[in-house]
Amino acid sequence: MTVCESHTAEEDVCAACGNRHAVQFSADCPNCINDLRGPFVLKLVSHTELLAFLTAHGLNPVAPSRDSVAAVDAVHMDYEEEVCSREPFEARFTFSADGDTLSLTVDDDLQVVDVER
Repeated sequence: MTVCESHTAEEDVCAACGNRHAVQFSADCPNCINDLRGPFVLKLVSHTELLAFLTAHGLNPVAPSRDSVAAVDAVHMDYEEEVCSREPFEARFTFSADGDTLSLTVDDDLQVVDVER
C-alpha cells in the first residue's frame, strides 16, 4: 500500500502521483508473473460488508455485468477516501449508492476496524 504525500486530484488525477485516489494497493503473485495495482478499494472488494452493500444496490464485483469489464468497475461507483492518519496509517472509504452509504475504516495492518452504514 502506498499513500501520496501531497495528493490533490482536483483535475480528476493528481499531478504528484498520477492517480485519482491517494491510497494505492499493489500485490505481486510469488508463483507467477501476475500482479495487481490500483486504488486501495481493490483490497476491500472481498470484505463481506462491502459485498453485501454492492449487491444490495445491483452491483456485483464477483461477476460483473457485460457493461463492466472488470470487478473494479463495480466499485467505481461513488466512493470517497479520507486519510485520517499517516503514522499510524488509518483511512476511511465511504461508498454511496441510491442515497445509502457504507464507510469502512482501515488501520495500519490494512484490516477493516470500523464499519458504519
